[in-house]
Amino acid sequence: MFYVEHFFHLKEVEHSLETSNTSPPVWSRRRRVFLASNDAAVFHEAKTQYSRYEFIGRLRNGSSINNRTSCQGVFDMTVNLHLLIAADFIVCTYNSNVCRLAYELLLMKSPTYFDAAFQSSPGSTQFINKRWWRAIADFEREGVKLGDQVSIESTKWDGFVQTEWKLNGARNITMLAYLLQEIFETIL
Repeated sequence: MFYVEHFFHLKEVEHSLETSNTSPPVWSRRRRVFLASNDAAVFHEAKTQYSRYEFIGRLRNGSSINNRTSCQGVFDMTVNLHLLIAADFIVCTYNSNVCRLAYELLLMKSPTYFDAAFQSSPGSTQFINKRWWRAIADFEREGVKLGDQVSIESTKWDGFVQTEWKLNGARNITMLAYLLQEIFETIL
């Protein structure tokens, strides 16, 4: 909930700057958060520990192994995806393919500001099909220049990624995730 708290704090500051009003906005008293999980304990914990928040969502079993290919399972995951990408801000772990897909769809929604609208929380991360990413800035300390290509080995919980840099010599580097851009191959 750290990133969610931070998001709402930034929205309150933005509101006060735009309106020149130091009192918090009306919507800030009861904050609304969409929660998507197939773990019932997450819903219970959220409602008991964060009373200031109104949690929207329900336990969906669409992502359980037995229900993934059923009609209801596909529908549940589609609803979760739709609601996630309609949100102003997403926090999730990368150990979920639904999270990865929501992130990709969020990139299409707002290619300019997507990094500010997405935060990855702690979680084990495994990229089975690794892809190349391009540096969009110079990293003098790490020896990476604008346009260099890296492969992401893992995503860290704090906004950094562990990369494997193969083009100019094999070595691992920890870099800020938002300063890398995924390379897409188009097939015509």
